[in-house]
Amino acid sequence: PTTLNRTFTFTIVDVNDPPTNVTVEGRSKIYESSLPGYRIGTLASTDPESGDLVSYELLSVNGVADSNEFYILKAEKSSSLILNRSLDYEDESSFVLEIRATDSGRPPASSSSFVDIVVLPSDPCALGTARCREDASCFRVNRTSSRCECDDGYKGDGVNTCDLIDHCRDTIDIAAVSSNIQIPSLSLCNNGTCVNGINAYECVCDAGFLAPDCSREADECQSN
Repeated sequence: PTTLNRTFTFTIVDVNDPPTNVTVEGRSKIYESSLPGYRIGTLASTDPESGDLVSYELLSVNGVADSNEFYILKAEKSSSLILNRSLDYEDESSFVLEIRATDSGRPPASSSSFVDIVVLPSDPCALGTARCREDASCFRVNRTSSRCECDDGYKGDGVNTCDLIDHCRDTIDIAAVSSNIQIPSLSLCNNGTCVNGINAYECVCDAGFLAPDCSREADECQSN
């Protein structure tokens, strides 16, 4: 038999792989009160070829190519995501940014990733700085202000006072104004005592009179 031996040399050429997994280092949440020009964070990615410089391009925001909420500020060796305009949490609570990362390999390789940015409310209610009483609730007015309102059944400014509404007295006052009658001549419970409650009152009738307003005498014959 004849045997032939030959030596072959193979050269393995490294294929430049694109950078992937673009992230914003530092934070992915911003307050709506942040001013234009605010630096959200440095852009980073995973590049199999260590040592390559990576550049970034903002392709779209929420699927819109020509949006103006953000821009990328490029430096010599890094890139930062910058807020371009004022935000409002009620209008925009989150954004999805499509960012392309391109390395400095030969030839350059690139891929795109989606980055989530969450907008946080900055009104006093959200930040817990509104100074509302425990028996009051905080309501957002806009991104920098709020208002306090007393809980149902109470009245006041919500900050200094929240007093239980006196339905026994207030109902008499309303009736007096509407009928032009002196207050002492009015009574919610004609033959009984008015007991105030939250958003209601109750008449506790004297003996021999019936609810709801104690104006009707009990019929002892009928009750027997």
